[in-house]
Amino acid sequence: MIWDIDPVLWRSPVELNLLLFSWQPEIRYYGILFASGIFLAYFVASRLYRQVGIPQIHLDGMLLYVIVGLVLGAHFVHLIFYEPESLIRHPIRIFQIGMGLASHGGGIGAVIGLLLYCKKHKTNFYELADPVVVGATLTTTCIRLGNFFNSEILGKPADIPWGVYFPLADPAPVPMRHPSQLYEATMGLVLFGIMMFLFKRNFGKKPAGYFFYMFLLLYFSGRFLVEFFKDTQIDVTSSLYFMERIMNMGQWLSIPIILFAAWQLWGARRPFAKDIERQTSR
Repeated sequence: MIWDIDPVLWRSPVELNLLLFSWQPEIRYYGILFASGIFLAYFVASRLYRQVGIPQIHLDGMLLYVIVGLVLGAHFVHLIFYEPESLIRHPIRIFQIGMGLASHGGGIGAVIGLLLYCKKHKTNFYELADPVVVGATLTTTCIRLGNFFNSEILGKPADIPWGVYFPLADPAPVPMRHPSQLYEATMGLVLFGIMMFLFKRNFGKKPAGYFFYMFLLLYFSGRFLVEFFKDTQIDVTSSLYFMERIMNMGQWLSIPIILFAAWQLWGARRPFAKDIERQTSR
């Protein structure tokens, strides 16, 4: 399969000159899919909130906090771990938020945003987060489909029947690659089914926070496995490239999240519901 779709659906013929840089407005498939992922997560969480009796006002109130945290977290983690030299050589990259987003940072930023909302409104973080993460599985699917349309986050070269050529991203001769973006998109759909099943079957039987940590454990464990099929995302000149000789950056960032989620679910005997309630009531 040859994937050479233009990632830009529409581009303005007029370029805008802003204070720090010029900008040509455009609509990308990635942006449409990113927004669709947020909408789907909101739709699923809204239905689950109604089913379990959580006021809809909380979902509407947290939305801006979560989106801003997601985008900023994804941007800064990308800069720190995937383009560390950019902060020194090209400081303007700090403001170019759309150029490079790391999903690990997006997750951390979204959690921080929700924590800030809960602290401000003195609500229980885990009670609000449990239904949200069920819908977040669809967000991950949409974002990876957006990466596929962007011909980015490529898989490793492989001569396989379902391999894909990305001529927009690869220099000639173009190698056939694993469609790792589609692997992770499929993983998100499977995880949605699993999380929905667990939520329907176990809500009210498990402590608040159980589904939040189960999502972290399952998603980042799956992410760790999919990373074996991805090509390196770090430039060979990066000061952090030496880490790629052992594992790729996505795996390094996944390990602490996996261990922390597993510890909370089993090793710590689930004390998290009381801990977070104390934090948000201060």
